[in-house]
Amino acid sequence: MRLDLRGAFISDADMSGCTLERASLITAFMMRTVLRGAVLTNSRAISCQFDGADLRAAKLDGADLNGASLIGAVYDSETVWPSGFDPVAAGAVLAPPATPES
Repeated sequence: MRLDLRGAFISDADMSGCTLERASLITAFMMRTVLRGAVLTNSRAISCQFDGADLRAAKLDGADLNGASLIGAVYDSETVWPSGFDPVAAGAVLAPPATPES
């Protein structure tokens, strides 16, 4: 069985490292949700709102992000996007590189 979160409203949750592979996130709201290292491979996230989400090192390859909103979402060089997807056009911002602590 695949996880069905169609239309779900998830806000300010820490879902770091979770596996949502092949999940249905159609029209879901994942506002300010921490999805660091999460696996969303082959998920259907059509019109999903990831506004303000932390997507650093998330795996979204093969996900259907048609109409998805990522306004203010943060990603890094380890984030894997679907082929041809432009996260900047969807509103996401590249996180500055981590600096070593002194």
